[in-house]
Amino acid sequence: GNTNLFSFIESRMNMLSDASLSLLQIVSCFGHHFDFYLLTKLQNAPYYEILSNLEDLISNGFIQPLDTFLDFTHESIIENSQHLQSMKFQFVHDRIQQSAYEMLPHEVRLQTHFSIGQLLQQEEVLENQLQALVRQLNHCMELLSPLEHQQLALWNYELGLKAKNAGLYSNARQYFNQSLRFLPDEKWHSMREDTIQIYMAIGECEYLVGNYEQSKIYIFEALSHAQSKLEKLKIYRLMSLIFIEEEDTELALNAGLQAMELCNLNIKIEPKTWEVAKEFIFVKIALRNKTNEQLMNLKPIENEEIDMKQFIQKIQNDAKKIESDLQELMQLKQELQEMKEMKSDDE
Repeated sequence: GNTNLFSFIESRMNMLSDASLSLLQIVSCFGHHFDFYLLTKLQNAPYYEILSNLEDLISNGFIQPLDTFLDFTHESIIENSQHLQSMKFQFVHDRIQQSAYEMLPHEVRLQTHFSIGQLLQQEEVLENQLQALVRQLNHCMELLSPLEHQQLALWNYELGLKAKNAGLYSNARQYFNQSLRFLPDEKWHSMREDTIQIYMAIGECEYLVGNYEQSKIYIFEALSHAQSKLEKLKIYRLMSLIFIEEEDTELALNAGLQAMELCNLNIKIEPKTWEVAKEFIFVKIALRNKTNEQLMNLKPIENEEIDMKQFIQKIQNDAKKIESDLQELMQLKQELQEMKEMKSDDE
C-alpha cells in the first residue's frame, strides 16, 4: 500500500516543471511547515519567481498556505510585500514531504540543512528557534566542526529535558540519543560533567519508555565516571528510585545504602538488633535538653542539592521488603545526623 502511494506521489511530482519540483524538494528539508521569509533567504531568486512556483505547487495539491491572504498577482505582491514576510506554508500530507525529501541526493540534503541552520543562527530570536535549528543541524553532522558537535550535544540535551519534563518521553529519548551521537570520542575527559548528566538523563528516559536493561547500562556507565560526592549521590538516588519502581529491592537498597555511606550514614544491610538499640541510645542522648521548639524547627540534612532525608524516606516507604530492623536503623541514623546538624548550627 505504501509503495503504491509513494509511486503515485512521485509520478505526480514528475509532472511538475523543473523549477517547481526543485523548490518542492528544497522546502521538504524544512519539515512539514516552512516560512516564506526563510525560503527567500535560502533561494537566490526574486519573490515573484518563488511565489509563482509555490502557486504551481498549491494548484497541484502538494502544499497549502497557512494564511488568509493569497494573491499572486504582481501588483498585489508589491502592495503586500511586508505581509509576505510572515506567510507560512505546509505540506498537504507527510508522505508528500517524505517523498520529495527522499528524491534529493544525500549531498544536497546535507548542504540544504546546513544552509537553513546557518540562516536560523542569524535570527535574533534564537531561543524561540532552537528546536528548529537543532532539527536542521542534526541532519548535517558531517558538515559541522568538532566545537559545533559539542554545542549540538548540549542543545539536544536541553531540548530532551524540556520534552521529558513535559511527559514526552519518546521525543526526549530521541533528543538524548542525538546528544550522545554528537559527543566527542574523548567525552569522558573533555566533557565529563556534561556527559554524566546526559547519560543519567537518557538512562532515566530509557526506563520511562520500558527499556530497563538499557537504562541500567547508561546509569552504571555514568556512575563509573563520577568523581565528586554530589555526582555519585545524584546517580545513586536515580538508581534507587528506578530500582524501587522496578521492584528490584536488592539493587534499590544497595544504591540507597551506598548513597547514605557517602553522607557518613554507614548501615549494614542486615543489622543486628543490638546495633539498632545502640543507635536508639545515641538518639536519646542527642535529644537531651532539646526543646519542642528546637525539634519542630529542625532543618533537613542538606548535602548541596540532595535532600537526603527525602531520599531515605523514599527508600523506606517504597521498598516494602526491607527488614524492620533495617528500617528502624535507617530512621535512627537519619535522626542522629539531624541532631548533629542542629548542634553545629547552634555552635
